[in-house]
Amino acid sequence: MTAATAWLLDAPIYVFRAWFGMPDAWRDNNERPLNAAIGFTNTLLGLLEQISPGDPFFAAFDESLGTNFRNEIYSGYKMNRAQADPELVFQFETCKELLLKLGIPSFSGPRYEADDYIATLSALYHQAGYRIRIITRDKDLSQLIVGNEITCFDPISGKVTDESTFKKEYLISPSQLPDLIGLVGDSVDDIPGVAGIGKKIAATLLCEYKSLEGLQERISRDFQLEMRGGRRIKKLLKENWDKALMSRELARLCKSIPEIRLEQTPSRSAVNFKVLESLLIG
Repeated sequence: MTAATAWLLDAPIYVFRAWFGMPDAWRDNNERPLNAAIGFTNTLLGLLEQISPGDPFFAAFDESLGTNFRNEIYSGYKMNRAQADPELVFQFETCKELLLKLGIPSFSGPRYEADDYIATLSALYHQAGYRIRIITRDKDLSQLIVGNEITCFDPISGKVTDESTFKKEYLISPSQLPDLIGLVGDSVDDIPGVAGIGKKIAATLLCEYKSLEGLQERISRDFQLEMRGGRRIKKLLKENWDKALMSRELARLCKSIPEIRLEQTPSRSAVNFKVLESLLIG
């Protein structure tokens, strides 16, 4: 018997995609724009055609810019993110209301990001025997991939990323992604990494030493790194090791948000498509 699938939607990335990609051709009765909500709805409707009615389906949103636990680790985390346009904020709320009225539970909060809610739900449902399909275009969630049991799916491109696909693209295992970001950083999220270490060098190091701990053991025993520019790379790592460890911590997703329990997660109700027109136009 094939295991049931739990579907976890990284909602913000598809709202943003519609906000930047859809023309401003739709307005509600108060002349507020609806392009992001319309685009998100189109994505959602396409997903619902692929999801069995009995499969768990959850969405997650962000509302923790500047307040989540990563800002306690590093005050500069996402410091360059601009505050959202009020019209976009309105459309995010519209999308949340849409999901609520469609019977699709969603999660958000001031301390954790959407990715953390997805990571927690993924861990809980995987432990309960479900296959997991994470709906996203964001590579950060790839660290959750396990074989072909937990995979990432982008409905826009139709691409499914399992562990084998990820390894072919990045040369490392999904679980090593935080270590990779620890070395190279992430300019989008203002994660510093180690200046001077690029993705190719980082992937080579992780293929050889598996983790930052494995790499640290090599360096601490004063062995040379057997690679081109090894002396320079070793010096960079030694001088910036604390920064690498901090950056990895920022990149790691929380899989155990305290208030999320499998037995307490709200059930998905039957989808009522009649709410769409009244919500988006009314």
